Amino acid sequence: MNVIFPASVVLSLYKKVFRVKRTVVEHWSGYLPDDGSYKGSALKHFTKKCISGASKIWHVSHFKKQL
Repeated sequence: MNVIFPASVVLSLYKKVFRVKRTVVEHWSGYLPDDGSYKGSALKHFTKKCISGASKIWHVSHFKKQL
């Protein structure tokens, strides 16, 4: 997925119904401190939930991996 939220809501349900593993490839630059788009309790809640339930997390850059 390109941006975790709102896709994470649907994928969480999909994972429960079909019992499949989920991997995340994150591209969104909104998590970078310079961007400042990572705001709001719903966004943070669903992002953390999706990340914690993922089997593997892929990062598109070494810089984002450090965050």
